[in-house]
This record gives sequence, C-alpha cells and structure tokens, in this order.
Amino acid sequence: MKTIIQLALAITLLFLFSCSSDQSANTATTEPATKVEKKVEKPLTANAQFVNKFKPYCGKTYTGKLLDSYNPGFFKGKNLNIQLEYCNDKEVSIQFVQGEDFSQKWKLTNENDNLSFKLHITGDNGKPAKITNFGGSSKGGSAASQTFPADAATAKMIPPAKNNKWVLDMDDAGKMLTYTILRGSKKRFSAAFDLSKPR
Repeated sequence: MKTIIQLALAITLLFLFSCSSDQSANTATTEPATKVEKKVEKPLTANAQFVNKFKPYCGKTYTGKLLDSYNPGFFKGKNLNIQLEYCNDKEVSIQFVQGEDFSQKWKLTNENDNLSFKLHITGDNGKPAKITNFGGSSKGGSAASQTFPADAATAKMIPPAKNNKWVLDMDDAGKMLTYTILRGSKKRFSAAFDLSKPR
C-alpha cells in the first residue's frame, strides 16, 4: 500500500512540473519581441555643407589677389589676405585683411538652416564702427556657392547698398575661395584666395 501511495505522489508531482514547464514555454513565446530602432541621420543641407567646407582651412591665413574693383586705386599696393579665425557647425569667422587694415571681418552664421553673411567693421579704436553688421541671408544657395542679398537692415543703414549682393564661391576641389560684391548686376569688387597654400 505504501508503495502505491508513493507511486501516485510521484506521478502527481511529475504532472504538475510538466504543466508548469508548458506555461513557461507559452509565456516566453507570446511575449512581443523588443524592437531595436536604428537612428537614421539626416543628410546635411546645402547650407550646412557650405559651412563645413571651411573647417579644413580654419586657423590659417591665405593670400588673395584682386580680380575686379570699381576703384582699383583703393587696393593699389595692398596685399589681400583672409584669416580663418574659427569654424564650427554654426559659425565661421574670417578676418579680411587689406594691407595693414584689419577693420573688416566676415561672419557666416547657420541658424536653423538660415545662412547669413554679415560684415563687421571696427574703428581705429578697435570698437564697432558706426556702420557695421551689414549683409544678408542666402536664398537657395548650394554646397559650393552662396549669394546673400542685402537685407532690410542693411538697406536702411546704407541706402546705396540696398541692391547689393555678397557672393562666396568655393571651387569643386575646395582650393579657391572667391569673394564678390555686386550692386544690382554690376560687379563692384571681386578677389580670389588660394586655399591650397596657407601662409
């Protein structure tokens, strides 16, 4: 009798263990698999690509040559240079040097994909000049070329420059930067800077 009871108990325990295992297996298979989302990086816009083109040349000085000017006498005997002071994803600061004149600085700013170009002018005392921080915002430029029509603030500050356009072009190889000022359709100034030979 004792042997029958022990056998019945063993069969009961085996049955209970089997049911428990089946429930665990069913639970494991019905749980939804955790999705692993891959982070897709957005391609850089033309404005962002243009700003990034300056990064390899930052911290150096480059020599330029005058291509055209409405008054070449202004630049006679003066060496033209640009110094790329600092560059990041949002801003590029370029000192434009004309002979011993360090009064002009160009600033490219890309804020929420709105690319602007402003000229900052300082006086002899190193403080901002009365007329400074003028320029405009790009209108549908490319990764290699950007045009900045004068904005309303510039037109108010410098009425004759209301139809100005500032143009920055970098060749496909990234070795030449051309800076041009247009007034309407007429070219007022143009200079090219050799980025392949830092000073």
